[in-house]
Amino acid sequence: MPVHQTRILLIALLVSGLLAAAPIGAAKATDVRAMRDIVQQLAGTTKRIGVVEGPGLPGDQRIMLPDIQFEFDSDRLSPAAHVQLDELAKALQHSALGSSHFAIHGHTDSAGSIEYNRLLSERRALSVSRYLQRKGVDASRLVEVGFGETHLLDDIPGRHARNRRVEIVRHDVASTGTPTAAVPASNGRALIIAVGDYRKVSPALPGTVQDATNMRAFAMSHLGFRRDEVKMLVDEEATRSNILDTAERVLIGDTRPGETVFLYFSGHGYQQFDQNNDEADRLDETLVPYDAFYDEQGTLQNMITDDEIAGLFSRLNGRRVLFVVDACHAGTSDKFGVVTDEVTRATVKSPTRLDGSPLRPGKPAVPLSTISAASSDSNDGELVPTKDLGSRSLDLTVWTAVKADQKALMLRNEERRAGGAGSWFTENLLNGFRESQADLDNDGSVSRDELISFLQARSSAYCEANRNRCGNGLTPQMYASGTGAVTAFERVRHIPSQSKDISVRQVEAVSAASDAGVDLAIASGTRLEVGSVAEFVVTSQHDGFLILLDISPDGNIVQLYPNRFTSGAGAADPFADRIQAGASVHLPGEDARYHFRAQPPAGDGVLFALVTEERSTALDQLTSRHKDLLPVARPRAYLSEMIEALRSNDQAGRRTALLHYTVANRSQ
Repeated sequence: MPVHQTRILLIALLVSGLLAAAPIGAAKATDVRAMRDIVQQLAGTTKRIGVVEGPGLPGDQRIMLPDIQFEFDSDRLSPAAHVQLDELAKALQHSALGSSHFAIHGHTDSAGSIEYNRLLSERRALSVSRYLQRKGVDASRLVEVGFGETHLLDDIPGRHARNRRVEIVRHDVASTGTPTAAVPASNGRALIIAVGDYRKVSPALPGTVQDATNMRAFAMSHLGFRRDEVKMLVDEEATRSNILDTAERVLIGDTRPGETVFLYFSGHGYQQFDQNNDEADRLDETLVPYDAFYDEQGTLQNMITDDEIAGLFSRLNGRRVLFVVDACHAGTSDKFGVVTDEVTRATVKSPTRLDGSPLRPGKPAVPLSTISAASSDSNDGELVPTKDLGSRSLDLTVWTAVKADQKALMLRNEERRAGGAGSWFTENLLNGFRESQADLDNDGSVSRDELISFLQARSSAYCEANRNRCGNGLTPQMYASGTGAVTAFERVRHIPSQSKDISVRQVEAVSAASDAGVDLAIASGTRLEVGSVAEFVVTSQHDGFLILLDISPDGNIVQLYPNRFTSGAGAADPFADRIQAGASVHLPGEDARYHFRAQPPAGDGVLFALVTEERSTALDQLTSRHKDLLPVARPRAYLSEMIEALRSNDQAGRRTALLHYTVANRSQ
């Protein structure tokens, strides 16, 4: 090898060696804060330098570790960060902090959009949290919050790398020291599926995506699922393989006996010839996914059969399973004539050929002469109950829009209300249970028997008035193991944790550090029976901007005000979150578009009202993301962000009110 080539090779090796060693050397050269120093800082036992404090607010003990920084547009931790996080993990598990809870605040520089930076900062906080968990810190003691670019460092340019940082804040300075129970990994799971815009199947079903959106809201507000426990597959996401894979992963893999599984489908339903001789009518009922297609003979293929659904359910032993199907389960092909309103183009939920002509189920998988009658207990057309689920320990309830030989209906344009569902069955199911229209005995609870009676009576009346639409009838069906007297949709059984206590302590600390001047009341009193409707009244002695939160007995937080009906797009007054001195805000007041109904479980809850004299950009950004009147997915993160906004603005004239109330079971 020539000498000059040898020199080049040696130089290259030296450079590559230096580059490879640089991060390690940098990590070793870092001024790492020792574990004991971190404990002293967070425990508040030593004078803190450069720490931003707010009088009386929770989270006064905080620390910014300088080596926990990130590359531009990245959430990957550097080797130097690993060294410092090792010390932090030891500190958080020290006896002096062993019962404390901590917020991990992620921040970005000012490059990029506000929303992108917020999401990036959340990822950075999550990176730190996952590392600490791998080092032994209990996940229930940590909450990750992303602030994006809203809290840039003073005297530091907005795009400077130092703004790409993480801070650790101790939140429960008033903690009793009692160890906190771990937050359960799962209360159950919900899978919401809707297909309206099919790839190769006609006709389209406008409104099914709204069905899914409304059912997701129902799963959270009335069934008790957290937002992270609800998975939605809509249109192109709802392929056959993705539906089955997601059901396998989410409904089976992420749940355990004793938990609740909720499965909902809105879209086309059809049939195909029975392949395993378990149907008296020789036809399997099917759900039509997004990627179903017609073969060369014009037969619909790639569907999901009731045998496959039964196979899924057979692996859910010990769970409580709720299955709602808003689709056609038609019988023979001569009953597939599509009923179309020429004015509104509202169609039934069964597929046709692309040219609009009726489909036929195709040829059987085996000759008809070899198929014997199904077992005598077959119910001839039920989607799941006729199948052998392989276990009798399954608590199963199935709701279907129609009988096997009937067609489910889409609502016509003039029948749809703003924000309502697109399908007849889903809309009436929600109205019957959520709005308590099916509470026939007025006891505050809607049983299975009451709901199916309500649905069938409502459908009979509808078909009487719309004979041209109902064809072979419209008869919702319900199959349930056990008695029909139990509630139609029981809430998931949450495993108790101290998450609610932490939230209450946080708002109590904010309230203690604020001025008086806000009155908070419930018009009917502080004892609310399950099923009763509540009206909230807030009165302020000063002009300002109002935020009203509910911390329910089960620990959920809902932002009651501002909400999508009171401010923002579509509201009469985009600044309707203002409250005037001496005036009262009534929620919902005379607004008939929404109401607040006391939901189980029974227990004690807290209302929290905050009035600030000055409009806060940080608070506006927070409240704008939570106007849907649904439980906040991450309540501790919500409160952490609120507290940080109050601290950074240091607003004079901040006024709060707390009101404790009780939800009680209806008196017998």
